[in-house]
This record gives sequence, C-alpha cells and structure tokens, in this order.
Amino acid sequence: MPTNTHSFSLIEGDFNFEEAKEIVLHLVDYKIRFHNVKNFNDELRFGKADERSIERLKQLKKTKEALKKFFEEMEGSDNTLKIHSSIDIEVVGNDKKIKI
Repeated sequence: MPTNTHSFSLIEGDFNFEEAKEIVLHLVDYKIRFHNVKNFNDELRFGKADERSIERLKQLKKTKEALKKFFEEMEGSDNTLKIHSSIDIEVVGNDKKIKI
C-alpha cells in the first residue's frame, strides 16, 4: 500500500553565518508575505479575514524574532552552520486521478 506522505529535502548543507542568516530569514519572510497576501485577498473577496493565515502569521513572527535573536548571538562567529530542512507533504484527498 503506497504511503500518502512524501518527504523532500528543502535546505541541506553547511553555510557561513551570513549565508545561513540570509537563507533562513528569507524563507520565513516569504511565508509571512504569503499569509499577508492570502489574508488581504480573503478580506477583499469574502469581506473577512483568513483566521488560519492570521494564526500562522502570529507563529511565523514569533519564529522570526527567535531566529533574529539566535543570529544576533552568533554575530561575528566564524562557525559554520549546518542546516537540515525538509518538507513533508501528505495527500489527504480522495482524488482517484492522482497517481503517487
């Protein structure tokens, strides 16, 4: 029986401080922009906020602040930062057309 969850490597490697900071903060910023736009579009189209995006924005902003604090503490370090980031995608629909 095939699994409905698929994993993909998103970020994998060793990075200097500046590279790691740029990669990680850009990724979080992208997600924040995505949810801001999604919420804005829902407000325009449906006249109400997207509660899921609002909640996710709160979480992402906390994550960004924690990451900024981490990078501030690492400032000036010549350590290499090893980043492992994967994404798991789970198929939850019943669409029989999809062959995985």
